[in-house]
Amino acid sequence: MFNFPKQGYTSTVKAAVCDDKWLETEFITTVALRGAAIIKQRKLSSAASAASSVCDHIHDWLLGTQSGEFVSMGVLSKGEYGVPKGLIFSFPCVANNGRWEIVEGFKWSEFSKSMIEKTTKELMEERDMAFDYLSKNSQ
Repeated sequence: MFNFPKQGYTSTVKAAVCDDKWLETEFITTVALRGAAIIKQRKLSSAASAASSVCDHIHDWLLGTQSGEFVSMGVLSKGEYGVPKGLIFSFPCVANNGRWEIVEGFKWSEFSKSMIEKTTKELMEERDMAFDYLSKNSQ
């Protein structure tokens, strides 16, 4: 199932795993439920995991990404990849000297495009629900 690259070489996840079906099903479900899995295993909050992710994000943002590499960062969309302007979304980014930039030009698979569209729809629904709540409770 796995085709790990030799030490010192890099590979895409897809090339290393060699199982599109698993990546598109079980892997996504596992990632989606990781917070609950941490709580179940540790019998404690998953806040430390979230805090670690925040630290990694700030590290990459402030200290920069390695040349030729990118990281996923939750940043404000200007309309990249069809994500509506003004929506906070996780994009592939490079960072240098405390500045980040979305990497454009990826050729997404049809599956990836469908997941971007699904996530965009969910985020917009959540945003609209939050704004609706705030408008009703600000009077």
